[in-house]
Amino acid sequence: FTEREMCCTKDLQPCGWKDWNTVWFRGQADILLLKDRKLTVVDIKSGKLKEDTFQIEVMIALASLYFGDQFGE
Repeated sequence: FTEREMCCTKDLQPCGWKDWNTVWFRGQADILLLKDRKLTVVDIKSGKLKEDTFQIEVMIALASLYFGDQFGE
């Protein structure tokens, strides 16, 4: 996925990007790869790869709400 928008409610349930009355947190993954039960998150800034551990961890947490049963052991 590219520019994948993900968000959740305070109860950590996935919700729609424009669910104005329920959305609590929003995040957008630049690149999200899901293959063979492995998740890769890539954050790109100004055309260069940027390693920001916090942002990557947040995107993995959001992705787990959306795709949790599709990756991991």
